[in-house]
Amino acid sequence: MSKPLVGVVISTRAEFNVMRRALEALRVMGVPYRFEALSPWRSPERLERFASEAASNGMEVLLVACSGSALLATHLAAYTNLPVVGVPIDATPLRGQDSLFSMAMVPPGMPIATVGINNSENAALLATQILALKHPHLRSVLAHRRAVGAQRVESMERELAAEYPDLCLPERTSPDLPPTEGDTDPGDLFAEAVTPAPPNKAAERIQPGATWRERSSGAVALVPTPVPQEPAVVGSAEHGNGHDQETLDLRAVEDTPDQPYLMPDVSPASRDDVSLPAATVPGARLAALESEPDLDTKVFSVDRKKLNLDLIDHVMMVLLEGGIVAIPTDTVYGLAADATNREAVERLCHVKGRQHQRTLGVLIHHPDLLDQVVREVPPALETVIAQCWPGALTIIFPKAPGVLSAVTRSDRIGVRIPSDPVCLEVISRIGRPIVTRNASLSADEPATSADDVIRHYSGHVDCILDAGDCPSSGASTVLSALGDDFEILREGAIPRERLKALLGDKLKG
Repeated sequence: MSKPLVGVVISTRAEFNVMRRALEALRVMGVPYRFEALSPWRSPERLERFASEAASNGMEVLLVACSGSALLATHLAAYTNLPVVGVPIDATPLRGQDSLFSMAMVPPGMPIATVGINNSENAALLATQILALKHPHLRSVLAHRRAVGAQRVESMERELAAEYPDLCLPERTSPDLPPTEGDTDPGDLFAEAVTPAPPNKAAERIQPGATWRERSSGAVALVPTPVPQEPAVVGSAEHGNGHDQETLDLRAVEDTPDQPYLMPDVSPASRDDVSLPAATVPGARLAALESEPDLDTKVFSVDRKKLNLDLIDHVMMVLLEGGIVAIPTDTVYGLAADATNREAVERLCHVKGRQHQRTLGVLIHHPDLLDQVVREVPPALETVIAQCWPGALTIIFPKAPGVLSAVTRSDRIGVRIPSDPVCLEVISRIGRPIVTRNASLSADEPATSADDVIRHYSGHVDCILDAGDCPSSGASTVLSALGDDFEILREGAIPRERLKALLGDKLKG
């Protein structure tokens, strides 16, 4: 029998009655589990032993029912580093509210998640989603389950449209708009709209509401969250003292057209600008695209005002598998990869023609993630971050040691939280930094639409999110936070006056 991947813990019979749905869901999905009845009050030794030995016994996620023992999930989390998913149970006079709040209010660093009261089946699905990051075969199981659910929803929509056409399809019954000849059947309005794939690996354009197909590529090793520490030491002989004359390519940390912006050296004794590596010139990038396209690039249409979360989940999985995705940002389209996956970053650099020296930057979805990628956040910047993020402001920080060495070889890194809803939702779903390079080939050819990306990168990226034209082609403002005072390296969408009002005398100039 396979080793259990999930540990399921209860303390009362009432909890078991609710958790039966989770056990059944795991059984149907083929996820091996181990069932235990434990109590922090009646069997504390067994509980401690179970939790501390769970990882060595093959378990990777723990599902914990919480009712009378409202703190059972937190008790278990104290003895293991495995992720814990708690299920509040409506079996006490407090109706599960105490258990829900005890898990929702745990301090940072406790690997505990919770679901709605009595939603044990959702907990099983969440556990399987976590396992799917490491066990690729579970992704097809989840995709099938989601497809079945989507069919039920679509069936319901058809039934409602046929039963209540005056409410669901008012344009067909309005006295001012009589039906026109050739109207389609109501059921056809909900049919999947997928354009057949063009030959020769050309991009396949898929409309909103269309289901996506599983990628056929093999399993790729995944990098776990949070941002992993790396053995490389910043300031080693390989990288010099960490203040080597390496250009911070601002084209990488934001979404503006390619322009040669330079990052001054952080050493007070040397403020000379250095030129960009030769590999960054447009000719070198074009040479990187001369190889025969080998990917079946999918193009998904997405509405910024009504996001298709199933589609965003698919893009998340592509990124976690080491793929490259073209997404809209605040100003132009960019090529994105998982910043914690070295192979993905290397592949992104190859596609963009940067095969040698590089200093890239990252996009994050929330300021809380800064602690994982930067060494420190000056207190004076807290107001700026609160007022200007999400938005067109890139901030250059000292990089946290031992992380994201594939993204930057220096001791500094550019960080931004974008405001484009599609880009922000993708980053939020993946839950870790992504590295982006703009999809433009030169300043004269800004990639402001998905068609621009298709023209240059079809067959070289895994998928493209088409959200229409980007709103503008302006640059973001770049602010350096490397010294005691802050310096605007480039003034863009956020004017100097606004930053001066927030930073006062801390801003140079």
